[in-house]
Amino acid sequence: MGRLQTPWAWADAFEGQLTPAELSVAGAAVSGLSDREIAKQRGSAARTVAVQLRSIYGKLGISSRTELAAVFDGGLCP
Repeated sequence: MGRLQTPWAWADAFEGQLTPAELSVAGAAVSGLSDREIAKQRGSAARTVAVQLRSIYGKLGISSRTELAAVFDGGLCP
């Protein structure tokens, strides 16, 4: 598998757990964008972003954007 090309230094730590699309959504959420803003940026529906975030939370064993930010700030898989 090739290396992901993302602007976030921590992306490699999650490459095996999250899909490239999930990494993109997670990064946008961590940077403070709303579901609607992320959806507009990605050309999808806000509902799709919400579903992706729930999937991300489940994979990482967390339940909120606050926890997502904490996990990503640490750059370590839980």
